[in-house]
Amino acid sequence: REFLSGGAVLLRNPASRFSFVRGHAGGVLLFVDGECHECGGELAEFAEALCAETRIASVPDAATGLILTLFNQGSVAFEPEN
Repeated sequence: REFLSGGAVLLRNPASRFSFVRGHAGGVLLFVDGECHECGGELAEFAEALCAETRIASVPDAATGLILTLFNQGSVAFEPEN
């Protein structure tokens, strides 16, 4: 939370694999390194952006739990400060 609130840039691990499938009612299923995460609303938009970009500078509050899970499994990291 500290990194996110401080404006840290989120980086995908280049060895990780990210994909998504759009579901009904605007939700998506996000697949990261063999794990499936159900995402709806603002989180669905973030999940699609996470699959499309290697660096993300703006993370919505709704994504905090997902980011924590992905960080703990090594799929994402935060850009080191210079």
